Amino acid sequence: MEFKGTKGVWEVDVKYGYADIVCGDRIICDFAFTEYENEETANAKLIAAAPELLESLQEAIELLIESTEFDILTRYRDKVSYFELLIDRVTE
Repeated sequence: MEFKGTKGVWEVDVKYGYADIVCGDRIICDFAFTEYENEETANAKLIAAAPELLESLQEAIELLIESTEFDILTRYRDKVSYFELLIDRVTE
């Protein structure tokens, strides 16, 4: 499952009254701040990290599946299945 969004590093560019999530010179997302600016900045940071989080999760799943220790995969099989469902949801 491949991420179909904008490739590259996403960053948060906070400005007075709003923030952009950018990848190079391309704006991925922008939003105005309300009275919850700290919360909205935290949300923007999470959104900007999404492609890297997805890639890390995919790598972790591969490591679990490829593990030669049967006990590890058995213990985490439900979590792996859940993670795979989440990945399907964001890569469709």
